[in-house]
Amino acid sequence: MKAVFREKYGGIENLEIDERPRPKPKRDELLVEVRASSVNPADLYIAMGVPWLVRLVEGVGRPRKAVIGRDYAGVIVEVGNEITGFAVGDEIYGEATQTWAGFVCVKAKNAYRKPVSLSFDAAACAPLAGLTALQAIKKAPTVAGKRVLVVGASGGVGTFAVQLAASMGAQVVGIASTRNLEMVRGLGAAQVEDYEEPESLKSIAPCDVVIDTVCSRNFAEVLPWLAEGGVYVVVGATINMNSLLGRFAGPAGAYLKLMLAKKHGRRLAIVTAKPNDGIAEMSGLLESGQVKPVITKQFQLSDAVAALAYLKEKRPGGKISLVV
Repeated sequence: MKAVFREKYGGIENLEIDERPRPKPKRDELLVEVRASSVNPADLYIAMGVPWLVRLVEGVGRPRKAVIGRDYAGVIVEVGNEITGFAVGDEIYGEATQTWAGFVCVKAKNAYRKPVSLSFDAAACAPLAGLTALQAIKKAPTVAGKRVLVVGASGGVGTFAVQLAASMGAQVVGIASTRNLEMVRGLGAAQVEDYEEPESLKSIAPCDVVIDTVCSRNFAEVLPWLAEGGVYVVVGATINMNSLLGRFAGPAGAYLKLMLAKKHGRRLAIVTAKPNDGIAEMSGLLESGQVKPVITKQFQLSDAVAALAYLKEKRPGGKISLVV
């Protein structure tokens, strides 16, 4: 089978796309023919082995698992003999590991029915980014009737966060790049401001919840946007690669903001995405059309290295799908 893998950490030039042995499922696994995946910043970080804390999970000296990829949508071709409730031919999706390949073995706990109304590439764009956004929103007691600010509203997580908060009855404020302002407004944001316009950012009135998917600003910059008693939600997978702390500790650096938040009467919540947590709720929202993956670019698996380069260099809005 074709797969995207690396034998050592480093830049994306270390990635290879070549034939790998087709995996054999264990008794508690499903063998899935992957139809689509998606490209996430996490895929780039894992391929590079940064922040360095990633290596404690992925392997210190070299990667324990060569094939990369987190999201998948596909068709079951083999069912382990300990598994019930699934059959060959079922269309499923979710978050797993080693998904940038023609086939992947998935634990039953990481397999969920694909929403019928979604294509494979749309479904594959939802698990990691969509569930990170959902988990971020759940850090607030409620968002109904509240002002919710999404920093990085046009990104993969941000586009889901805007739609989710709006569907829950929040008044959504988005911060995005100039080229994506109208897109964010179309997703349900009542107010959208350009992050490149300082005066525009000053117009943002205090919000009850701030969901920061970028983490490029210090707490002093965020404070005026956050109402007294408000919740500042930091998306833990976000890494400031221009910072030494970011490259070393990554999400751990966000904890340094905790004392500042408490000092100013605000609460800090940090999201380190839990795989597939909330996917049943997400499936319902996707099926009903209340939430839709925003796919702005599509690549073939054979062009996966170019897809990662595009993500790194262009920082596009929405999601990049990877068709197998």
